[in-house]
Parts: sequence; structure tokens; C-alpha cells
Amino acid sequence: MIQELQKKQLKKVLTILAIAVAIGGFFGYFSKMAIIDLVKGPIPLTAESNLEELEGSYVSWELRYPMGEFIEIKKKTRVRGYTSSPRRSRAGYVAFDPEREILIAVELPAKRDEEVEEQMDLFYEAMESGEELPQTGLSVKGELEKLDSESRKYFLSALRGTGLSELVDGDVYQIADGEIKGDKPETIIFIAGFVALLFALLFGELILTVKKSVKKTFESYINANPSITMEAMENDFAQAEKVGGIWVGRRWTYGQMLEQYFIDNSKLVYTHIREESGRNGTSYWFCWHMLDGTQEKVSASEKNCRKLLEITARMPHVVASNDPEAAYLYQHNREQFLNLRYRGQGENQQQ
Repeated sequence: MIQELQKKQLKKVLTILAIAVAIGGFFGYFSKMAIIDLVKGPIPLTAESNLEELEGSYVSWELRYPMGEFIEIKKKTRVRGYTSSPRRSRAGYVAFDPEREILIAVELPAKRDEEVEEQMDLFYEAMESGEELPQTGLSVKGELEKLDSESRKYFLSALRGTGLSELVDGDVYQIADGEIKGDKPETIIFIAGFVALLFALLFGELILTVKKSVKKTFESYINANPSITMEAMENDFAQAEKVGGIWVGRRWTYGQMLEQYFIDNSKLVYTHIREESGRNGTSYWFCWHMLDGTQEKVSASEKNCRKLLEITARMPHVVASNDPEAAYLYQHNREQFLNLRYRGQGENQQQ
């Protein structure tokens, strides 16, 4: 009996662990572990930083010398089935990197257009007037990556006639502001928070499952009822009728899905099937109602629910029915309901 129920408990534990691993693996694969970069924070690009070695890293940089836009990225939005016209989402800018004396690309979200335009004006005004170049700029944080071949063409095209092409040697690096591994930090935080919540729920369920020992539950029951022995319960279980994951014995009903793993049939007064209709179909629950007003229920197939109803109907002290009148009487006049079958029969059942 205990071993059989423990098998189901172990299966539940393994299922929880498998779900946790699957969720963790799914998040890690699709997020490319961007949450680690976000938690660690961006790596500042200093004069000593090697762009090639930092490729793919989350970096921070001060954009002081933006020289002009080389690419515009537009995005369509879909609301209530309607797709809007393409709107400016992000833009790529040519920028001078004074530490390495090269040109790099900086991609910024459209909401920072005004900031970069102001910085660009400061840069060009200083160049034209011969004044000192700006010593401060815009803080950008994002993934350092190489421009793909098509974007690189746009980048080089923007340099034609400027005499600055010589500052481009080989690959062109870009900082995608506000993105880590292709996702926005707020998106990463939201997904990570959701995954953390799932893990917390799974961990809590795992702890409750492990703590709720089948053996200890039965031993506690037997200790509280000296007239009952483990041997008696084992014998009752051996002769029980199995329906899905439920074993219905003469004295007790057993099941891993039950709150305490078993029900004392002598305290049972009412059983019925509850149907719940949803978008994906109808689900069925079998319900046991006890003398003290407590209730047990398990999800089962319609066939198994009907079989359980048939078995409990054989118990002379139990009302096993889906009749709405029985449900109404049980809810509104418990005394009269108990007179239907339990009283008299119930006393004999407990002897």
C-alpha cells in the first residue's frame, strides 16, 4: 500500500523536477543567458578595451562624437487585427571612437533621436568654430556586435566623399543601445521574473510533496486510532477496487491525489461528479463529502468518475448521486440529508 502510493509520490517529484529543468533550459536557450549579463552590468569601454575580445558582451560607452545617421529601422505594429504603417523604431549612427581612433556604429532607439541630434550639433559646432570638442556625451549601454554585411554597406556608403573611410579597417563594430542578446532589458527582467515565480511555485510544491510523507501520514493516523493497525489497512488496500489512481476498499479509499492519501469510508456521506466546461472541453471531478463537512476531490476521466460513483453507491450509508435535489439538500439542510442514508447505516458501518 505505502510503496504503491510512494511510487506515485516519486513520480510527482520527478515530474516537478523535469518541468523545472525544461523551463530553465527553455529560458536559457532562448534568452542566450542574457540575464547574467544584465545582473553583472555593462563592461565599460575604455582606451585599453579590445573590441574584438569583447564582441557579444554587454558594454557601456560615452557617445561624444556622433557624425550622422547611416540607417533607419522601421517597425509595424498590430493592434486589434490592424497593422499600422511602418514607424521609425531605431536608427544607426556613425560615431568617432577617440580612444581607438576608428569609426564605430551606434544603434539607438527612436526615443533618443533628440538627444543624439543635440550631441551631434555640439560636435559639429565645435568643429566649425575651432572650439574644444565636447568632453561629455550620451551614455549608451548595449551589446557590442559586428555589423552584418548589408548594414556595413550602408555604413560605408554614408562615408563617401567625407575622406573618413580610412578610419574603417576591416570589421565595423556596433553598440546596440538598450539591447542584450537582441532583447530589451525590461523584457529580460520580465521573463526572468516570470521564470523565477514559476521556479518558486515548483520548489514550494516540491517541498510540500517531499514533506508530506506517505508513511508518516499513515503512521500518524494509526497512532491517533489505536484500534486500527497497519496490517488492517494493508489488507483492505489489497482487496480494494482500483479505478485510475484511486483504490476503493471496504473501510478506506486510497489515492496519491487525496489530501491525506486516504479517506475513511465510514465518515463518507455524499459523492457526486462535477463537470466543468471550458474552452478546451469538459473536465470531470469526483467529489467525496465527509460527515464533518470537509470535501475531497480529484480530477478523473468521465468513465472513471462514473465508475467511482457506481462503487460508492454500493455503500449503504452514502448518497451517491448527481441529482441537483440531493446537492441542494446537502447544502441547505444537512440534518435532513443525513437522515436519507447515513444515520443508522453509518452506525453499523463504524462497528
